[in-house]
Amino acid sequence: MKKNGLILFVVLAVIIGLGLFLYPKFLGNSDNDGPSEEAVAQAKEFFTRLQDRENKLLSDTSAPAVTRNGRALQVKTSTGTLLEFKDCLDCGPEKDVEHYFVERFADPPSVLIYRQYYEADDNVLVTDDGQMHELPSFPIFSPDRKNFVVVSAAAAFNWNGIEMWGREGRHYVRQMRFEPEEAELYRFLGWDGNERVKLEFSHPPMDGGAKVVCQRAEIVRDGRGWAVRPTRPEETKEGACPHTDDWIPVELRRDGGSL
Repeated sequence: MKKNGLILFVVLAVIIGLGLFLYPKFLGNSDNDGPSEEAVAQAKEFFTRLQDRENKLLSDTSAPAVTRNGRALQVKTSTGTLLEFKDCLDCGPEKDVEHYFVERFADPPSVLIYRQYYEADDNVLVTDDGQMHELPSFPIFSPDRKNFVVVSAAAAFNWNGIEMWGREGRHYVRQMRFEPEEAELYRFLGWDGNERVKLEFSHPPMDGGAKVVCQRAEIVRDGRGWAVRPTRPEETKEGACPHTDDWIPVELRRDGGSL
């Protein structure tokens, strides 16, 4: 009996250990020893903030209306379209997903749903006409709200690059999808009017040196489309650009502030 009890204890310990080890990406560490107490606390705090933000937003019943039904979010548009985003917490690493209602926009009426996967995350913008726009990161609107840019700086797990979306009627259409050919990580600095976005990016030096540098860049109108191009090479600095999420609402940042 004691031997069977010991075996059961060991099996349970292994299961619990694997469960902790295989928690989402931001909980792990480089030593593969499972998540640290600090990482676990940070993750819990992040999802608590998401839940609190969702609870506040759910009180707004304007279109598109969002309700939570257990482990599912339901979005109903003013045209009667009903979309459902179902969580799946035991579907395996490739299919696990959780959904949180994290933002509402007034012009055009739309809502943003955050999706947390096993080792990645993204967003879905749902406009009131029922159109779904899958976004790799948080949308940042131009002053006239006719366009929004999405800057996703990801060395692993998430897609790395930039998207520009333009408004057409009551929804948006993607006008540009820029994926760097080199190991470049872009940082959003701000809209400059409605047709230019200021950026900076970290990349290996053009001369083949070993040190990473930080350089200014921009997104500008290019005919009917958009183009990403480096600018002001005289201001290039040694070292990687600061990695910040200042353009994302504080509650949606992993550490509740700048990274």
